[in-house]
Amino acid sequence: MLLYRRPTRALLGGGALISAGALLAWGVSRSVGLPVGPGEGGPEPVGLADSGVVAAELEMILGFALTLRCPQRAVRISPWARRIAIVVLLFAGAVLPTAGAQRHSAPGIEHAH
Repeated sequence: MLLYRRPTRALLGGGALISAGALLAWGVSRSVGLPVGPGEGGPEPVGLADSGVVAAELEMILGFALTLRCPQRAVRISPWARRIAIVVLLFAGAVLPTAGAQRHSAPGIEHAH
């Protein structure tokens, strides 16, 4: 919310770095695996939900970078477009975790609980 109300260079840069870190962790977990977690060292499969989240993170990084480069050209979003974006984000927040849970509960996938 702070980024929406007062987009400072520090907030934009921090958002870009956090998103890039998330993409880096995702890339490592899908290529060689992370040393912690359910896979513990083995690579995880790439899923449809993963691909959508990666695309959204890349778009966010691009948006942060473009706003940092030309802050005077930042796009102002109308109230109706903001409402649509909130609905889409809420829908994605409900659907994407469900898709991931279904993939992890599929036969043949074992968990060490």
